[in-house]
Amino acid sequence: MRKLHFLFIVLLCAVSVRAADVTTTAGKLSSKVTDLNVTSLKINGTLDARDFMFISDKLEKLTQIDLSGASIVAYDGVHDALVNGQVYFPADEIPQVSFFGKKLTSVTLPSSLKSIGFAAFAGCTQLKTINLPSKLALIGSYAFSGSGLQSVKTGTALKTVGPGAFSRCVSLTTVDIQPAVIDNFAFLGCTALTSVTIGAAIERVGISAFNGCSALNYIQMRSPAKLQCIDAEAFVLSGLQEFNMLSMKSLQQIGDYAFLNLKEIRSLTIPADVSYIGTRAMMGMKGLQTIVAKPTTPPALGEAVWQDVNQQDVELLVKNIDDYRAAAQWRDFMIYEAMLLGDVNGDGVVNVSDVTALINHILGIPDTFVEKAADVLGDGRINVSDVTALVNLILSGTEVVIRRAGVVTTDDIVTIDNFAIAPDQVKTVELKLSNQTEYAAMQCDVILPPGLTIVSTDMSKTSRTAEHVIVSKLNDNACRIMAYSMNNDVMSGHEGPVLRLQVRGSQELATDAEIVIDNVIFATDRSKTFYAPATTTRVSNATGIDDMMADNDRVYARGSMLVIETSHGGVAQLVQMNGMVQDLQVSEGHNEFEVPSGFVIVRLNGKSYKLAVK
Repeated sequence: MRKLHFLFIVLLCAVSVRAADVTTTAGKLSSKVTDLNVTSLKINGTLDARDFMFISDKLEKLTQIDLSGASIVAYDGVHDALVNGQVYFPADEIPQVSFFGKKLTSVTLPSSLKSIGFAAFAGCTQLKTINLPSKLALIGSYAFSGSGLQSVKTGTALKTVGPGAFSRCVSLTTVDIQPAVIDNFAFLGCTALTSVTIGAAIERVGISAFNGCSALNYIQMRSPAKLQCIDAEAFVLSGLQEFNMLSMKSLQQIGDYAFLNLKEIRSLTIPADVSYIGTRAMMGMKGLQTIVAKPTTPPALGEAVWQDVNQQDVELLVKNIDDYRAAAQWRDFMIYEAMLLGDVNGDGVVNVSDVTALINHILGIPDTFVEKAADVLGDGRINVSDVTALVNLILSGTEVVIRRAGVVTTDDIVTIDNFAIAPDQVKTVELKLSNQTEYAAMQCDVILPPGLTIVSTDMSKTSRTAEHVIVSKLNDNACRIMAYSMNNDVMSGHEGPVLRLQVRGSQELATDAEIVIDNVIFATDRSKTFYAPATTTRVSNATGIDDMMADNDRVYARGSMLVIETSHGGVAQLVQMNGMVQDLQVSEGHNEFEVPSGFVIVRLNGKSYKLAVK
């Protein structure tokens, strides 16, 4: 009896899990899959739209599909439209409605995949996770609408999240995406969504993109300097309690009803290029207390933009008081003159240049000076205490780890040499300044990879900064560093380290990790500001071995000069975009070569470096 019972269980399992592993060529899958009741299917070879239509129409019990060994080729049906009138199906795309409504629980996509078609996985309510390939550029209309996905993460190749792509995914809680466009209704009705991170490429948030995302209290945008438009109803009836537009330097338009009924928002900053705010866009913001409006000319307004907002109790901070007091709807706020605390030189940002301007004022040296902004402590006196307060204000600034804070205006750079470090090893690294202009102060953000930590914020000076104060502050994996002089002395020399810091490695450190030095700002002794390019440093997990010679190479461009720094001499190859190859004799240490402008590739010690020469 027990044997019969065991045999029954084995037969039952055999019936419930029916797997197939096939190798096919485009258009031939139907001849390779003979069991139409298959539940698990792995496909190798090539596929086209005909094969996906076979899966859609015939494999009704499919729950798992693995396409990691397959590539999708183009199909032109000429006059034979396979689905919804579509004739031509491009390569590297999951065709429209391929898996619509299927009971999929596991999907592995081809690494070469570039787009997912209309409603391809719509209604797949049992599909909880999916790994989207790094080359994916387009998620088509309603591609995952109504699916069971719980999280979404995409790579930097993504350009567009199509209309309704993830609409009504009621189990979706976490989104990390980097597109240029989040199209209309993309996340409409995702009621469980609590965490959204959007990359710096974003240019447009479409109509009703996050409409009804009632659990969404905050959106993290990584330096959204390219964002131009927030369309109508984009965040209507969401749960947003704050929305930081401070870094949206290209924002021009806020659509009708865009932020309707966001009762918890306390403050807003309207960027300088905003020219229009739509009808009832801010209606129902009953918690609003402060608005900072950066446009010099009051933006045009639709109808009843501030309906149900207690405008008479809300401070509106502007630079052009008279125009705002004369403008309909704007005039109903309590209007005051805006003043950015700490913006001592009046350039609209607070950074190390304001420290030099404040020091010059205290020393009695003529410089650009905004008195109201300089009284950082607000005690009616301007002295060295305000310098300390201003430094602390900059160190605690919210722009830490926001990339490329200013347009690059100098070729001078701050670097760290490539190095290797073992787990639990502590290593001293040097922050090097290579400069043509003389600077009295600098600041930068050193952003560390997982597995690397700064041992202490007490950093040591070098001979170049002997007269300077070095201060720093840690913020998660980033460290903001500032060097300034109470006499505005310039840093000596033009090459070499300006400070040293200690880092500790761990097992978590990857073999190809990078340190990023970003938000690099220099100030002259007359508070003129220069923004420098970001640089990267390769860090490898040495697992007990010291630096390799090749890891100490550094290749970069300064103006029309190619700079090569290496720990030992040899020959480097210079490859120009026209194909010309030139050997460069490289000596140990610092080497400079004048080369034609354009993109070049430098091969040195088995590694290639691509860079732009002005």
